[in-house]
Amino acid sequence: MKKILCGVIVSAVFHSPFSLGCDDYVIQKPTPFMGNHGEVFVVDDGSVWEVQYSYEYLYEYYPSVLICESRGLMIINDSEIDVVRVSGGSKSGSRSQTTTSSDYIESRVNGEWEGWN
Repeated sequence: MKKILCGVIVSAVFHSPFSLGCDDYVIQKPTPFMGNHGEVFVVDDGSVWEVQYSYEYLYEYYPSVLICESRGLMIINDSEIDVVRVSGGSKSGSRSQTTTSSDYIESRVNGEWEGWN
């Protein structure tokens, strides 16, 4: 019994999301957040992320999430979703606080959009 209990405790400590460099966020845009492949989303520190290889259909409004950037993983409602940072962010000192010309840009077009020429 002691060996099993010890194994459970060690497993919980070493596999905790917080031991893997994960951070808490709230998804600000889009609303609702779906969690589907290719969906771009913005979290509360201003960083922009993209969902990879997932089709969750979550319909969540401002969900709290845990993102483990080093593993390319986001945890939301007991679901694990692959994600990749697109740009920015300033929640922690280890993250980029500047943007470059290749970063994500959000904009609106007034009038009718006819695509790129």
